[in-house]
Amino acid sequence: MRYMCATIVALALAAYIDSLADALPSGTAADAAAPVGARIFEAKCASCHAPPTLSGAAIPLELIGTDETLGLSSERGTGMYRVPSLHGVGTRGPLLHDGSLPSLATMFDPARETSAFRQRLHGTGAVNGHRFGLDLPAADRDALVRYLSLL
Repeated sequence: MRYMCATIVALALAAYIDSLADALPSGTAADAAAPVGARIFEAKCASCHAPPTLSGAAIPLELIGTDETLGLSSERGTGMYRVPSLHGVGTRGPLLHDGSLPSLATMFDPARETSAFRQRLHGTGAVNGHRFGLDLPAADRDALVRYLSLL
Protein backbone atom coordinates (compact mmCIF):
# COMPACT_ATOMS: atom_id res chain seq x y z
CA MET A 1 0.00 0.00 0.00
CA ARG A 2 2.82 2.45 0.86
CA TYR A 3 4.48 1.73 -2.47
CA MET A 4 1.26 2.53 -4.35
CA CYS A 5 0.76 5.81 -2.41
CA ALA A 6 4.34 6.85 -3.01
CA THR A 7 3.97 6.09 -6.71
CA ILE A 8 0.79 8.15 -6.97
CA VAL A 9 2.42 11.08 -5.17
CA ALA A 10 5.52 10.82 -7.40
CA LEU A 11 3.40 10.77 -10.56
CA ALA A 12 1.32 13.72 -9.38
CA LEU A 13 4.46 15.68 -8.56
CA ALA A 14 5.97 14.88 -11.95
CA ALA A 15 2.77 15.99 -13.70
CA TYR A 16 2.78 19.24 -11.73
CA ILE A 17 6.42 20.00 -12.51
CA ASP A 18 5.82 19.23 -16.19
CA SER A 19 2.86 21.63 -16.22
CA LEU A 20 5.04 24.53 -15.04
CA ALA A 21 6.73 24.67 -18.44
CA ASP A 22 3.38 25.43 -20.06
CA ALA A 23 3.27 28.77 -18.25
CA LEU A 24 6.58 29.96 -19.71
CA PRO A 25 6.39 32.16 -22.79
CA SER A 26 8.07 30.96 -25.95
CA GLY A 27 11.35 32.42 -27.09
CA THR A 28 9.71 33.17 -30.45
CA ALA A 29 7.13 35.39 -28.75
CA ALA A 30 9.89 37.25 -26.90
CA ASP A 31 11.83 37.73 -30.15
CA ALA A 32 8.76 39.25 -31.81
CA ALA A 33 7.75 41.43 -28.84
CA ALA A 34 11.23 42.81 -28.13
CA PRO A 35 13.36 42.55 -31.30
CA VAL A 36 16.01 45.05 -30.15
CA GLY A 37 16.50 43.16 -26.89
CA ALA A 38 16.60 39.87 -28.81
CA ARG A 39 19.45 41.17 -31.00
CA ILE A 40 21.36 42.39 -27.94
CA PHE A 41 20.83 39.04 -26.22
CA GLU A 42 22.14 37.17 -29.26
CA ALA A 43 25.24 39.39 -29.43
CA LYS A 44 26.02 39.64 -25.71
CA CYS A 45 24.41 36.75 -23.80
CA ALA A 46 23.76 33.73 -26.03
CA SER A 47 27.32 32.45 -25.90
CA CYS A 48 26.72 31.42 -22.27
CA HIS A 49 22.91 31.30 -22.13
CA ALA A 50 22.50 29.38 -25.39
CA PRO A 51 19.13 28.61 -26.96
CA PRO A 52 17.03 26.54 -26.75
CA THR A 53 17.69 25.86 -23.05
CA LEU A 54 19.08 29.38 -22.44
CA SER A 55 21.78 27.72 -20.35
CA GLY A 56 25.25 26.38 -20.99
CA ALA A 57 28.42 24.83 -19.72
CA ALA A 58 29.89 25.77 -16.34
CA ILE A 59 31.89 29.01 -16.23
CA PRO A 60 35.09 29.60 -14.20
CA LEU A 61 34.51 31.73 -11.10
CA GLU A 62 37.07 34.33 -12.10
CA LEU A 63 35.27 34.99 -15.40
CA ILE A 64 32.04 35.85 -13.60
CA GLY A 65 33.84 37.99 -11.02
CA THR A 66 31.65 37.30 -8.00
CA ASP A 67 32.88 36.40 -4.53
CA GLU A 68 34.79 33.16 -4.99
CA THR A 69 34.35 32.07 -1.36
CA LEU A 70 31.27 29.95 -2.03
CA GLY A 71 32.57 28.41 -5.25
CA LEU A 72 35.83 27.41 -3.62
CA SER A 73 34.31 26.24 -0.34
CA SER A 74 34.44 22.66 0.85
CA GLU A 75 30.68 22.40 0.18
CA ARG A 76 30.91 23.45 -3.48
CA GLY A 77 34.57 23.46 -4.31
CA THR A 78 34.13 23.20 -8.08
CA GLY A 79 35.75 26.50 -9.00
CA MET A 80 32.92 26.93 -11.51
CA TYR A 81 29.44 28.42 -11.67
CA ARG A 82 26.65 26.62 -13.45
CA VAL A 83 24.98 28.79 -16.07
CA PRO A 84 21.31 28.98 -15.06
CA SER A 85 18.55 28.81 -17.64
CA LEU A 86 16.94 32.15 -18.30
CA HIS A 87 13.51 30.65 -19.03
CA GLY A 88 11.13 32.55 -16.77
CA VAL A 89 13.88 34.78 -15.33
CA GLY A 90 11.57 37.79 -15.43
CA THR A 91 9.20 36.15 -12.98
CA ARG A 92 11.70 34.86 -10.50
CA GLY A 93 14.22 36.23 -8.11
CA PRO A 94 16.36 36.81 -6.27
CA LEU A 95 19.20 36.70 -8.77
CA LEU A 96 22.91 35.83 -8.71
CA HIS A 97 24.59 32.95 -6.93
CA ASP A 98 23.92 34.44 -3.52
CA GLY A 99 20.44 35.86 -4.16
CA SER A 100 21.61 39.41 -3.64
CA LEU A 101 19.64 41.11 -6.43
CA PRO A 102 15.84 41.34 -6.39
CA SER A 103 15.14 41.79 -10.11
CA LEU A 104 16.39 42.01 -13.67
CA ALA A 105 16.32 45.80 -13.45
CA THR A 106 18.79 45.75 -10.56
CA MET A 107 20.87 43.07 -12.30
CA PHE A 108 21.54 45.47 -15.15
CA ASP A 109 21.85 48.64 -13.06
CA PRO A 110 25.49 49.82 -13.21
CA ALA A 111 24.99 51.50 -9.82
CA ARG A 112 25.00 48.05 -8.23
CA GLU A 113 28.79 48.10 -8.41
CA THR A 114 29.05 51.17 -6.20
CA SER A 115 29.21 51.36 -2.42
CA ALA A 116 26.11 53.61 -2.52
CA PHE A 117 23.91 50.81 -3.93
CA ARG A 118 20.96 50.23 -1.58
CA GLN A 119 18.84 47.65 -3.40
CA ARG A 120 20.82 44.52 -2.58
CA LEU A 121 18.86 41.98 -0.59
CA HIS A 122 21.66 40.90 1.79
CA GLY A 123 23.91 43.42 3.46
CA THR A 124 24.79 46.80 2.03
CA GLY A 125 26.98 48.18 -0.69
CA ALA A 126 28.19 46.98 -4.06
CA VAL A 127 27.09 43.78 -5.75
CA ASN A 128 29.99 42.68 -7.91
CA GLY A 129 30.16 40.03 -10.57
CA HIS A 130 28.32 39.19 -13.76
CA ARG A 131 29.28 42.52 -15.31
CA PHE A 132 27.94 41.37 -18.66
CA GLY A 133 25.58 44.02 -20.05
CA LEU A 134 26.46 46.75 -17.54
CA ASP A 135 28.54 48.54 -20.17
CA LEU A 136 25.62 48.84 -22.59
CA PRO A 137 23.96 52.23 -23.17
CA ALA A 138 20.88 52.72 -20.97
CA ALA A 139 18.43 52.22 -23.87
CA ASP A 140 20.10 48.90 -24.79
CA ARG A 141 20.06 47.74 -21.15
CA ASP A 142 16.35 48.58 -20.98
CA ALA A 143 15.70 46.67 -24.23
CA LEU A 144 17.63 43.66 -22.92
CA VAL A 145 15.73 43.69 -19.61
CA ARG A 146 12.42 43.86 -21.51
CA TYR A 147 13.44 40.91 -23.68
CA LEU A 148 14.63 38.82 -20.73
CA SER A 149 11.42 39.54 -18.85
CA LEU A 150 9.50 37.92 -21.73
CA LEU A 151 11.49 34.67 -21.83
